[in-house]
Amino acid sequence: MAPPAVTTQAPTGQPTAAGTAVPSQPPLTSPTPGSTHPSPTPAPTHVTTPTPRPTASAASTPTPGMTPGLLIASPTALNFASLSATSSFSAKESFYLQSITQDASTSCGNIVSMSPSSSTGPNAVFSVTAKAAGSCTVTARDNHGGWAALIIHVTAPSPTPTATAPTATPTPVATRTPAPTPAPTATPAPTATPAAGGGPINLIIMENHSPSELIGNSSAPFINGLLSKGEYFSNAHGVAHPSEPNYLALFSGSTQGVTDDGCSYSFSGSNLSSQLKAKGLTFGGYAESAPADLRTCTSGEYAQKHVPWAYFTPLTASTTVTGDVNFIVPNLISDMHDGTIAQGDSWLASHWPASGITIVVWDEAEHAEYAPNDVVLIFVGPGVPVRQNATNVNHYSILKWIENAKGLSCLGNACAATSIAL
Repeated sequence: MAPPAVTTQAPTGQPTAAGTAVPSQPPLTSPTPGSTHPSPTPAPTHVTTPTPRPTASAASTPTPGMTPGLLIASPTALNFASLSATSSFSAKESFYLQSITQDASTSCGNIVSMSPSSSTGPNAVFSVTAKAAGSCTVTARDNHGGWAALIIHVTAPSPTPTATAPTATPTPVATRTPAPTPAPTATPAPTATPAAGGGPINLIIMENHSPSELIGNSSAPFINGLLSKGEYFSNAHGVAHPSEPNYLALFSGSTQGVTDDGCSYSFSGSNLSSQLKAKGLTFGGYAESAPADLRTCTSGEYAQKHVPWAYFTPLTASTTVTGDVNFIVPNLISDMHDGTIAQGDSWLASHWPASGITIVVWDEAEHAEYAPNDVVLIFVGPGVPVRQNATNVNHYSILKWIENAKGLSCLGNACAATSIAL
């Protein structure tokens, strides 16, 4: 950053060629002939020293080679098994000497306390103390777009029961008639915890944003709130570019050789909908703002390229989200393709399914033609652990997990994809 401009005001008078003003001299008066007036005393010469330019401090001048906007969190998650337990968290940015702040007081104030509220880089260290059971996400930020997220889980211990003195049992009085033996009470069978995926599965597909644009972004409070409710896959990727082949991969285990967003394609091979139907299960496909004919290329904010089941014959999807597996496709505004991050976040908050496991994933990164085509992927629902998972997965991994959860065989590239274990 260039040093701040310094304005030096020149003294009164005419500027010289070098730009430094020399004070004006009073005019000399010629004496009247014959007079005895002494010669005037020359006015003293004033030399004005310009105010020196201040030197920018190291705190305001980034060191060359610094990458703005990159904070590294260590660790990325903290788990507390007891209240009042304390741990530390650091946010580091190389060669950065300005303030790094954290938002625990607003994002996690009921669950943890965190201090200090801000610290000076390059390595800001914060102390975190558990206060109450729960999960939340704290975001550390610098002043030029950098951020780092910390996921926090606090598990409150079960209270220790208060010991009470046993009550003495009186000695029974013997009688000639023996007491009948009571019938044994049957012990109820324990209730099994349902495995993830036993109920309906909902897959919501959003558009064209990388984790760096969403995680920690204050315009996406609902999305960031999901990090403390389910499993966030921090190393997830799309499989192609542009959009359409990614949707086909999620639905059929193959991009079907498609490399564009064309509307004229028609396929008749196996797909998730036909698999479910063969097993007596149902597939629900909801496309927001869809016309009566899903094979319409575009209609308002509807785009066929985001509706993979529209390319397969016969078309077997229900248009309601009541199937055993449901694909949910927002329109071009709601999915962030043409709309803002805030609009997409608000849509998710108001359309999040009330039951089952819901998966939200982005089709591709903003610039997916460049590696690594990283996308946000989050699972939320019954049986899903709350944690961050760094396993390298992609869209085929999602299809494989859905097929396994519903007892289906794998399709195409899903067979060799990395498995997702919840």
